[in-house]
Amino acid sequence: MKFISKTVDTNRVVSWYWDFGDSTFSNLQNPKHQYLQNGIYIVCLTIYTYDSCENTFCDTIKVGPTSSYYSISGNVNAGNALLPSGVVLLIDKDNNYKAKRYCLVNNGHYEFYQVQAGNYIIYAIPNFNIDINYYPTYLPTYLGDKTKWQDATGFTVASSLDNQNINLKCNTDILYGPDTITGNIKILDA
Repeated sequence: MKFISKTVDTNRVVSWYWDFGDSTFSNLQNPKHQYLQNGIYIVCLTIYTYDSCENTFCDTIKVGPTSSYYSISGNVNAGNALLPSGVVLLIDKDNNYKAKRYCLVNNGHYEFYQVQAGNYIIYAIPNFNIDINYYPTYLPTYLGDKTKWQDATGFTVASSLDNQNINLKCNTDILYGPDTITGNIKILDA
């Protein structure tokens, strides 16, 4: 790792003192340093000027494996056509199946950028206008063309993944017409 002193007036500086936070030091202006262990370190640079002034700047750095980021993309199909609009959720299996991110379906296509390595499932939700009677109706569907999350096709991200296509499940059993929902609402003042 290379450290660079960005001191504005280097003509006044007579010496540099780097403390790398791991009990090692350097008097070079722009030293290189190799950490032997991963961890969080506070690195400080102290400069000394010819007129006996000194100034110290510290910053925290993290040393460890670099995290790689990838992209995931695909199409969402509604029958023989691309889904005109909707939302796709990226769900993190390693984090209790919490939705990590979402993206909008744009002309049948979705794409997640900057995805960390891990285990995921994907859920596509069609966004149809409620005022228009669609038949057949397409249901929210997981990758693997399943409507239940337990049956979803999970995958591991260790590189960018294309063609993660989802075919929305068609539900021909939905009947249209008037219906009622009944119940009670109780409002409590805090």
